[in-house]
Amino acid sequence: MIRVILPAIVLFVLLLGGGGLYVLYENLQGKQTTLSTNGSNENASSGGIALRMMFENATGQVTKTPDIDLRGHIPPAPDGWYAKYYEQKDGETIVGAELIPTMVSKSTTNDILLAFRRSDQAGAGGETQTYMRGSLLMALRMQRLEQINTNTVQGQIMGEINATMAAFDSGFGTKDATPGLFARADGIDWIEKPRTSRQTATSEITPVNYRRFTAKIGGYIQLEIITNAADAHVAALIEQIDMAALNGLLPSPAPEYRAGVGVFTAKENLSEEPPGKSMAMIAYETLNDGRIYPALEARILQRMVEGDITDWDSLIKRNGAAFVPSETLLGILGSEPDHVKLQRTAHRLMHGNTPVIGSERTLVERIASGRILSQADARASHLYDGVTASDGTKALIALLPMGSDNPQAAEANTSASADEPAERPSVRRGASGGNLGADDCAIELGVRRCVLTDD
Repeated sequence: MIRVILPAIVLFVLLLGGGGLYVLYENLQGKQTTLSTNGSNENASSGGIALRMMFENATGQVTKTPDIDLRGHIPPAPDGWYAKYYEQKDGETIVGAELIPTMVSKSTTNDILLAFRRSDQAGAGGETQTYMRGSLLMALRMQRLEQINTNTVQGQIMGEINATMAAFDSGFGTKDATPGLFARADGIDWIEKPRTSRQTATSEITPVNYRRFTAKIGGYIQLEIITNAADAHVAALIEQIDMAALNGLLPSPAPEYRAGVGVFTAKENLSEEPPGKSMAMIAYETLNDGRIYPALEARILQRMVEGDITDWDSLIKRNGAAFVPSETLLGILGSEPDHVKLQRTAHRLMHGNTPVIGSERTLVERIASGRILSQADARASHLYDGVTASDGTKALIALLPMGSDNPQAAEANTSASADEPAERPSVRRGASGGNLGADDCAIELGVRRCVLTDD
């Protein structure tokens, strides 16, 4: 008997409670139950708002599904590539990790694999595809994004927050300053994400070898590419995506969409070779190879892992021109650029055990500051004496570009008085420098400088 009575009691309580909640919810529908920051919630109660939010969450009303069918919109393979159906092992091969099925976030890498699986199983709401070229792989997913239902309490709050953040973002910077901007396809930005994965439980950030590119069309469609291929290959795949067709699926056109503009990449020349391991990954593997490194060297390796030091310039900026990297760091950084050698040599001449003095010191200072830019300028300067100049100063000058053999031009850059700075010519940098001929510009120490004459 108890086996019959207990389930009946439980069923009765559930029906009674559910019916009571429904009646209460219907009564609340006729009253103001949304939150407001202007104090106009006279008819609302905290209990009523909380109950309504619970009901909306339980019934899935906070979001709504847009009428978008992504089936059939997967792009064809770029030239030289083969397209096939996406399989879980494709994504695992690219990211170098196995998928861990879970309802909670474990890491960025695992979240990516879960997102590809959801898109693959989403029916009309998602599409996936794998592109192969030898050992190179690109995996693409398209996902329809759920929209906030602003007719609900929680949806209205989230909508107001998003609107405030969007208004804030639009007031600062420019679209071209988007961090990680890789390409723009018909006005839609493709962002290259950092090559890192965050462990959710510990917040530890570790480098990864794969690369990830994302785009969003009007807030309705998410696009994502994961790959071990080169920049040129990724750009070729992006060019195959029909942005016009995807934009046509939206309830309203994406405001950033520009029909027929085409694909523009942030870099002018895209590499045909995969980038391989990042500096952060090499530093991470070095730091965790079981050896003990000196404290300063270990700190520099950790800063490489964190992305604080990414090249020679950031190393010198952090540690100064006098810092000499160890063999371990040299193996990660690569060969020392000429402009870094120049800064180091000049620093040693001015601050070493036997620093240069007088006019020779002034000459070294002007080379280090960029006021003297070529060997010809340095040797033609009144500050230079080939007889008395130290071997160190001659070695410093040898690091400069050859330059022009016009002594008058050199003297114009080096005033007769060592105490007063020479007047510097007007310089226009970048691509917006007007109609300057090749004779007006020169690449010096990696910088394109264009000098404008008075006429």
